[in-house]
Order: sequence, then structure tokens, then C-alpha cells
Amino acid sequence: LRAAMSAAVACMYLSLNSALAEEATPGPESKGDATSDTDGTDELPPMPAQEEDRARAMLACRRALWKKWSGGPEEIGALVNQTLEDSRTESNNFIPTLNYTEASRLLAERQLAACSREVTMADLEADKGGSLSEAAVDRLTGGLASGFNLTQEDREIFEKASRSEHVNSEAPSIVGIQVHRVPWWLQIMYIVGVVAATCYFVMFVARSLTAREKEKVRQREEKKEAKKKS
Repeated sequence: LRAAMSAAVACMYLSLNSALAEEATPGPESKGDATSDTDGTDELPPMPAQEEDRARAMLACRRALWKKWSGGPEEIGALVNQTLEDSRTESNNFIPTLNYTEASRLLAERQLAACSREVTMADLEADKGGSLSEAAVDRLTGGLASGFNLTQEDREIFEKASRSEHVNSEAPSIVGIQVHRVPWWLQIMYIVGVVAATCYFVMFVARSLTAREKEKVRQREEKKEAKKKS
């Protein structure tokens, strides 16, 4: 029950709107000895996420946490219990300073902070293409993440990125283009263009109907004249 509670608390804290897609991006296959390094140099380390990609990193880590916490409640429950036990100190007579909910939230925040610092550009591309692999999720969100904490700047970036993602998902779009991303002057031109096209269509239809009525009246007049002459 506690494991399920901890997973629910983390999910509420991360404010997720939908579950992730299933794992869809397997890693590249390793090459054989014939195509391995011939000069004896070591493989280059993964490139860490850049400063301008911190918002993307936060969102990728949020999805990784959701996947981790929803897929392994027993493991997460054990980590929450350990976080709870770690709050016992001699200064407070070994009484926990956290309740279970607070311990769950603290663990989620620590794991989010650790993930945001460990995520690489390859992880961001994998998240963009579908979802992170199980190995990547374990690497980024595994363990107690002791010593990691969200800074105020991290919290602001996380909240801003989450709001932006929500706006982007809810905003209306025209031909796949989200309206709120279109400049206001272009929106005005679009509205004026639509109104002008509608007016032209109405005038064209009205003119066609008027011309048809005039033609009918002319034909009736011609028939009357023909009868008089006969």
C-alpha cells in the first residue's frame, strides 16, 4: 500500500497529463572486431545536455520519473522507506522528521535533480523520438540520489517548461500550425483575408441569382411579345 501511495504522490507532484508511449528506441548495435577502433583510442563520452536544453532535459526527466515510478512501485517503496529512515538523526532522538508523503516528494525531487544533471543529448533525442529505454531510465532515475537537490532556478525552469508544454498541447492549430505561435499581424491578415473571401463569395452568389432572375423575366417578356404579335 505504501509503495502504491509513493507512486501516486510522485505522479501528482510531476503533474503528468498522460502516460508515455512504450519503449520504442533501442540502442545501436555494437560493431564487430573487424570494424572496431584500430588506433586503440577510447570511445568518446556522451555529450551532456547543453544549458539551452535544460527545459527539454527537465521534461525528459519528468517522463523518465513517471516511467520509473509507475513501473516499479516495490523498488520505489523501498527507496521511500530508506529516505524516511535517513531523516532519523541523533539530534531529533532518531524520530523521523518526514512523513511518508514528504519522503516520497523529497525522493522525487532528488531524482529529478540528479536526472537533469546526468541527462545527455542522446537521451534527449531518444525522448523526442519516442521514449527512453529501460537502461536509460534506470541510469537517470535509479537510487536515492542523495546529495542532489532542486535549486530555485531548476524549479522555475521545470514549471515554465511544464506550462509551455501544456499550452502547446492545448492550443488550437490550423493545418498543423499552432495559432499562438503565429505573429499577431499575420493572424489579423488571415482574419481579414477570410472575411474578404467570404464577402466575395456571398456577392458572387447574389449576383448569379440576380442575373438568373433577370434572364427569366426577359424570357417571359419575349413570350408575351410573341403572343401579342401572333
